[in-house]
Amino acid sequence: MKTSRLFFTVLLLLSAAQPALADVSLQVKVLLEGAYNATSGLMRDDLRSKGLLPVTQPYAMSPFNYAGSETAAVGVLAVAGTDAVVDWVLLELRSADSAASVVA
Repeated sequence: MKTSRLFFTVLLLLSAAQPALADVSLQVKVLLEGAYNATSGLMRDDLRSKGLLPVTQPYAMSPFNYAGSETAAVGVLAVAGTDAVVDWVLLELRSADSAASVVA
């Protein structure tokens, strides 16, 4: 099975309570396979094209309980082709001292 490799520039949305992280920049390597089309080498955008992607972040419920207020800008979910959105991804930055401690 071929695995797709996607590289993201991550913008951390930080609160005033996290000033030490204000200048953090991450380069994240994410391996996704569920929506990968080995023939085209692209991610399928079935969820977007069928109107199944929510406009607001979907991680407010258990087990994530993420309180972020992110939304997709008007028109983003209408983009098709190689620049189409395929899904939401939640990344957490955790403490090196305690993996149970979410830093951002």
